[in-house]
Amino acid sequence: MNTLHELSEIGVEFISLKDQIDMTTSTGRLMTNIIGAFAQFECDLIRSRVNAGLANAKAKGVRLGRPRRIDLYEVKKLRRDGCSLSQIAKRLDVTKSAVSKILSKHGDPNRLKNIDPARLLELIAAVKKRTDLETAPY
Repeated sequence: MNTLHELSEIGVEFISLKDQIDMTTSTGRLMTNIIGAFAQFECDLIRSRVNAGLANAKAKGVRLGRPRRIDLYEVKKLRRDGCSLSQIAKRLDVTKSAVSKILSKHGDPNRLKNIDPARLLELIAAVKKRTDLETAPY
């Protein structure tokens, strides 16, 4: 529609021989506008149906989007068994950064294994102190 309007502004007259639409007449311009309005209506209908279908699928618990290539439970199991990130990546045929990303997002089971016991006690005391402050009456 915009292209036809731009062409008419610079003096180019459009006549469709196949569809019998003559843009030089008021009837031809009316027909073009009606066809454009129906096209827009159809586009809006399709969009609303797609959105309704997506909402219905989400309500039913369907997982939308690209399927995961890495099994989170397999990664965590291998990590618990003592495998390094590189070993897990080789075994699952993915990149090391992908393994690292999934573990940082969903928690690394070995994260607290190598922590110094004194540091762990400090962290526990800090958390306990924070929760005591939050529950103290004012």
